[in-house]
Amino acid sequence: MALTTNRHVLDWIDDMAARTRPDEIIWITGEEAQLEQLRAQGCATGEMIKLNEEKLPGC
Repeated sequence: MALTTNRHVLDWIDDMAARTRPDEIIWITGEEAQLEQLRAQGCATGEMIKLNEEKLPGC
């Protein structure tokens, strides 16, 4: 589901998707639940590591 109707943005996304062939395209809404899901996925795949919350909150 696109979060914009801006034709230039949608065309650019289509162009980038055609070039890179991603498994999926995720529209980031900024909702905390979505961010937590993406962080958990990144940690599970090893793309991200959770840092010390006391020293670096939210990292």
